[in-house]
Amino acid sequence: MSLSDDVTDASLIALSPTEGMHVGRVIGGRYQALQILKKGHDKVTLLATDLHGSTPVVIKTAAAGSFSATARMRLEYEATVLSKLKIGPSAPLLDHGYAGDQLYLVMPVIPGVTLQARLSQGPISVMETITVGRALLTGLREAHAHGVLHRDVKPANMMVDKEGPLQNAVLLDFGLMPSVNIDVSIRNPEVGTAQYLSPEAAGLLDQDVTECSDLYSAGIVLFECLAGHPPFQGNSVGEVLRQHMAVQPPELRSLGLPVPRVLDEVVQRLLRKDPRDRYQSAEAVVADITLIADALQRGESEPDIVVGHADRRRTLTEPAFVGRGQELTVLDALWKRTQAGQGGLVLLEALSGGGKTRLLVELALGCAQKGAWVLRGQGVDQAAQRPFQVLTGMAEELITKAHAEPALADRIQAGLMEQAEAVAASASGVGEGISLKCD
Repeated sequence: MSLSDDVTDASLIALSPTEGMHVGRVIGGRYQALQILKKGHDKVTLLATDLHGSTPVVIKTAAAGSFSATARMRLEYEATVLSKLKIGPSAPLLDHGYAGDQLYLVMPVIPGVTLQARLSQGPISVMETITVGRALLTGLREAHAHGVLHRDVKPANMMVDKEGPLQNAVLLDFGLMPSVNIDVSIRNPEVGTAQYLSPEAAGLLDQDVTECSDLYSAGIVLFECLAGHPPFQGNSVGEVLRQHMAVQPPELRSLGLPVPRVLDEVVQRLLRKDPRDRYQSAEAVVADITLIADALQRGESEPDIVVGHADRRRTLTEPAFVGRGQELTVLDALWKRTQAGQGGLVLLEALSGGGKTRLLVELALGCAQKGAWVLRGQGVDQAAQRPFQVLTGMAEELITKAHAEPALADRIQAGLMEQAEAVAASASGVGEGISLKCD
């Protein structure tokens, strides 16, 4: 929790008489509330002083009635466990208990700013992302080893250095999640929160919420660190959740980002839709990230590492990309013809597992680095009744970018001219939930 930033935010909060009752109150017989830092639905975050040592602390309170009896038992158990763990510079929880009808958790004040605030200035470097990843996954590893899930992994719950090279990161805010499933019609959570939920945590998959759910959220955070934005964006919670369920996250290298191939693979494995296909432990992710960091520090731009070597796999996974220099040379020559206005169709064939996808990702990376905009789609033989399914991915990416850049949408519409209505009608049937609106 950033003391300076949250106090600044707190000065903008107009306190009602009821809220003002928190200030000056002594909680748990030792924590005197000084200031309200944040107020949400049934929850209040306070800056307080520990009267036993005159040290500043952060207290999160929540109405006990907002938790079911089962959730309260789970929180009490997890709080007891967390108060004994050391994650980051100090224990993630210093104390917990009840004050009247309020459940409270006491946490240390961590200097710095939230990762969310840091990323608002743009993406961070590969090595800084690895620093964040190590801290995040190490914190999850310790908690998971004691049977505790975080359930709310996102940049707003990580503290990092305010300025200069990012060298320190701490995962905060374990607990105080009343339920893992979201009922959009009832709770209507903010889009920002929904961007970091795993499909099963959002109730989209009939799968248990396990360690893999936290790992999925960690993958979203790492993607955002490198790309500057989460992989799934939308104007509503429903749209974001639909993308979590149905849209494959773009590979970072296909976006033209200079990310080591193995790090891209780590992020992609964290973001598998089915939790059984993801990493199965935070320990395995830490092992891979550490090997990548060591190789990069030795000057290896493309570390030769088998991703997932330390994981306890339950399903077969996609093989890593190797070689293919000759094929890339041929494709690069065809790309140069395209630049000269001589576009065409290329048929790429290989047996299952032969590396077609990886080859195309490398081609997309090279093209993107040269200024091309690469749109990707995929068709499968089981979907013959939907002949335009191959256009689904391209339409998804086109619409997402048009939403983010209105000027692009205007240029596309102007370019389509009299064909705009026909394209919009066709695009609306390309895939479920896809629509292209031309005003």
